[in-house]
Amino acid sequence: MSLTSKSIRGSAWIGIAVVLGAIVQIVQLAVLARLLTPHDLGVVAAVLVITAFADLIATMGISNSIIQRQTATASELSSLSWLNVMVGVLVAILTLLTSPLVGLFFRDPQIATLTALLAVVFVVSPFAQVPRGVLERDLRFRSVALTELAFTLAYAVLSILAAYFDAGAFGVLVSYVFAVIIRSACLVLLARSAFRLEFHFKFAETRRFLSFGVFQSLDSLISFASANAGTLVVGRVVSPSALGGYNLATTYAVNFPARVNTILTRVAFPVLSQVQNSRTRLAAGSASVISAAAILNGPILFGLIAAGPTFVVAVFGSSWLWVTPVLQVLALAGYTRAVGNPMGAILMAADRMKLGALVNLVKSIVSIAIIVVFGLSWSTIGVAYGMFVVGLAGMLVNYFLLVYTIGLSPRSAITSNLVGVLFSLPVFVVVWAISAFGNLAGLSVYLNLAICVSAGAIVFVLLLALVPSVLREPFQGVLISLWVFASRRWRGDRGRA
Repeated sequence: MSLTSKSIRGSAWIGIAVVLGAIVQIVQLAVLARLLTPHDLGVVAAVLVITAFADLIATMGISNSIIQRQTATASELSSLSWLNVMVGVLVAILTLLTSPLVGLFFRDPQIATLTALLAVVFVVSPFAQVPRGVLERDLRFRSVALTELAFTLAYAVLSILAAYFDAGAFGVLVSYVFAVIIRSACLVLLARSAFRLEFHFKFAETRRFLSFGVFQSLDSLISFASANAGTLVVGRVVSPSALGGYNLATTYAVNFPARVNTILTRVAFPVLSQVQNSRTRLAAGSASVISAAAILNGPILFGLIAAGPTFVVAVFGSSWLWVTPVLQVLALAGYTRAVGNPMGAILMAADRMKLGALVNLVKSIVSIAIIVVFGLSWSTIGVAYGMFVVGLAGMLVNYFLLVYTIGLSPRSAITSNLVGVLFSLPVFVVVWAISAFGNLAGLSVYLNLAICVSAGAIVFVLLLALVPSVLREPFQGVLISLWVFASRRWRGDRGRA
């Protein structure tokens, strides 16, 4: 099968998994918002942020290093896997030892206890890193997508059941541990045809992968710290209860776009890696990925701003209405993050992780300082504004990286970042008008939200048909990929990935 065909199938499978996973997560959060207290939601958010940060250390960028290096022997893969496991066990021990400090930081002993509980994740997840890297290197995204969907479903179902039976934050986090175990087992089993772990380890065999993976992991850690600085500030400066509301808003306005972007970046990274020696093709591919991210996320986020109060009451309940302004400001920050998300995959494909890590370090130091100052000055809403300011600064930095590192023309760099606004403003106006009229007319919030979503979707489709082809082309490429794949599956043309 050609690289194009594999890209089509990869885009489709990742797209299906992300869309279904996002729907599941929307339902999960909507239900948990009604079953858990704001404090419980804040505790869950705090623990998951800390453990996610530690998990980035434990994984060491192994999966992406396998993709970028393209070739690896069976002995090299086994050595990488055992090194990953050893680091994971070390991280688990450090998590146990430092969990009391985490509790002191958030001023909540329950957070310390549950952080220690989740240390088991770092013993389990490293076994799946090499299998994931092998599957994605070979563009076997169907297996990866189905695994991610199984993880999302398991976590959603188990956490909702735990919350229903009053297990609180403890039950939700235990559900997360079981879901991680399921995901790891699936990846190991699905990759057995290409990789089977052997009792073999030589550190020398890992060096050429670590030279990439360590910088990639460092870059991810820096980006993660910057992206989650708001969570840490709200949890520390305000309260875990405020963090519960902030986490809901962040999930929909910032994290959801990041998940949607995996449709593009998870496939774009291995594909761009295979054209890394052609500066022209790498620049053109980078512009297309960023443009598609802008067009895909812009209308959704601007529509969320327009229908903010209606959305919050319909999805979370009226008791969470105070979250609305935070959600709206974070949606603006979400757009700036959405167009910046692909930069990590682009720099990895170009093997410029040292530069990316350095730039991200400077950006993160400045970003954290801005968010802390805004949070101390204006509490939770201040953190949201700080996130938006940081996002705008990030777009400016990415512009220079695209022009002077990737070789994109200044015009293309600007267009690819701002094209989403063209598709967003008409959607915003229509959704805002309908939402305001529905509230004045006394419509049910559920009916009002359904009309807003439908109208916004219609406007978006019309824009795709009416705007110049040069602007809609990147997003149409994604739609065509999904349609071609679905048609082939319907006709039974399964091929071989």
